[in-house]
Amino acid sequence: MEKKRVLLFLHIPVILLAILTAWFFSADDVPEGRKWYTTLTTLVMVIWMLASFYAFYSFLVPRYLKKDDRKHFWLWSLLFVLVVMPVLGMAMLLVTGTSALGLSETLSAEGLMPYVGSVIITLVCSILGVLYRLLLERFHTA
Repeated sequence: MEKKRVLLFLHIPVILLAILTAWFFSADDVPEGRKWYTTLTTLVMVIWMLASFYAFYSFLVPRYLKKDDRKHFWLWSLLFVLVVMPVLGMAMLLVTGTSALGLSETLSAEGLMPYVGSVIITLVCSILGVLYRLLLERFHTA
């Protein structure tokens, strides 16, 4: 029971860092008359970042990397980082009305830079998920 409690406390900084980072980046330009804009943007980004982190931490690393199935790990990682999470993240922003672009703009060349940004966010969170998992396993807490 003590091991689970320690593991829980080790995840509190991850969640707090995700919340603070998302709030920092979502509080830039609040459109006039949209008082829930910052809250919705922060919520979407927190969900996006934590989903990226925990997909690697909880699923991809234990299932593929720890079992020396590196080929499948890299295949799933590329698919996840380049397609799945950026598309889901941008879709959540569109659905909540917090995206700077509309659907037609997102699907055009104008949406390329936000897509690249979403890939970078997903990549950073995913790498942190892998490192955190490997680090915790190294110290026998996971």
